[in-house]
Amino acid sequence: MNHHKVHDRYKIISLITASSEDIVKLLLRETINSLETAIRSIDDDNIQKRNESLTKAQQLILEMMVYVARDTESGQNLIILLDYINHSLILANLKKDKVLILEGKSHLNVLLENWEN
Repeated sequence: MNHHKVHDRYKIISLITASSEDIVKLLLRETINSLETAIRSIDDDNIQKRNESLTKAQQLILEMMVYVARDTESGQNLIILLDYINHSLILANLKKDKVLILEGKSHLNVLLENWEN
């Protein structure tokens, strides 16, 4: 078995056995990475890559919402924030607006810092 297959299997097993908290952290990191790619794509005037990156970020945000406890006030507030970020990314894609992407990325960085501490 080659190195890439072993690494891919390890990632799959890690995800299957991960706690909800670990999955949210992973989703946050991946979303932030997608937003960074989207920003670079705007700078490079790469419409397809920008759209792919922002769409991926939106999908990751929706996936994150699955793991949020909706029965608490903080959970409900987090859902509202994630929904706001998701809506902002839709607008950012339509308007090619880096400011909206940077704002969403900033919120996600704060969330990630809080989850990691």
